[in-house]
Amino acid sequence: MRKTLKNYFTPLLLLGIVIVSLFWIQNLPVRNAKKILTNLLNIPSQPLVEAYHIMDMDIDDYIKSPHKQTIASLDDAPLREAYKDMLGNLVSDSFVEECIRLNEIAYLHDLAIKQDFTIKLKKLDILKTNQKDAFLYEAQIFIHTSTGKEQEFQITGKIQFNNNGKVSSVSLRGRELQRFIENELNET
Repeated sequence: MRKTLKNYFTPLLLLGIVIVSLFWIQNLPVRNAKKILTNLLNIPSQPLVEAYHIMDMDIDDYIKSPHKQTIASLDDAPLREAYKDMLGNLVSDSFVEECIRLNEIAYLHDLAIKQDFTIKLKKLDILKTNQKDAFLYEAQIFIHTSTGKEQEFQITGKIQFNNNGKVSSVSLRGRELQRFIENELNET
């Protein structure tokens, strides 16, 4: 009886391990999407605050310098490193470049740092699409401004992975959020 049970147990155990492994691998992009979006939507991140501070000092030095080159010659390495620290190896180099050029989410980071407000992610849902390596997301965020205003917003967007399994782009849609930010900028 024990021998018969042992003969069935080993193959069943191996089958269980294979099934769990397949499930884990299949859900890896969803977990990576959640991790990246969580890091991107909790604003501002400390590495970015420090990078902006360094870049502000570089701009001040540029303005004071009698031998001005061009503003384009300023080094964006601190910003590049901050995004890599914040997002790890789950994003492509082209996505980091998009962030440096202020894509929609990076623009929120920029505004949050310059206008001294915070955004906290309250809820995040990842939805599958018909496209390979693309997911939609719905997020609920909470904004607290330096003037004491607090408001919740629902935002949506899309996160796209490249062939190497790294995030290549993230879009953000949220008209109410955009109007709120524009109003805050006009008040300051």
